[in-house]
Amino acid sequence: MTTELRRRWRIAAMVLTGALAAAVMTAVLVGGLTVARALLAMVAIAPLLAALPRLQYGARRAYAAMTLIIVPYLTLSLMETAANPQARPWAPLCLLLSFGLFVCLVANLRLPDAN
Repeated sequence: MTTELRRRWRIAAMVLTGALAAAVMTAVLVGGLTVARALLAMVAIAPLLAALPRLQYGARRAYAAMTLIIVPYLTLSLMETAANPQARPWAPLCLLLSFGLFVCLVANLRLPDAN
């Protein structure tokens, strides 16, 4: 039962990581597609994409590291949502995705080991 539950949390974490990366990339590119914005978008999502292969294999250290990696995304989206949500429609989406990802990561870490 724990293995199936761990697999479901892992899939949810990977889907939310991809969705958060897409939302951040969209937020950066909303002003238009330029070389500078494309590079900024790649730099902005690089930490999320770097951890994705390790999440796929279920490495516990990757889940622990991801809880720290998503803190800037969570902080920025919370700040932008509180400041002016009408001017930044991407902020509530990024906030929801990053908080959901945080919950998935912590839930996976709290599951007992399969050994």
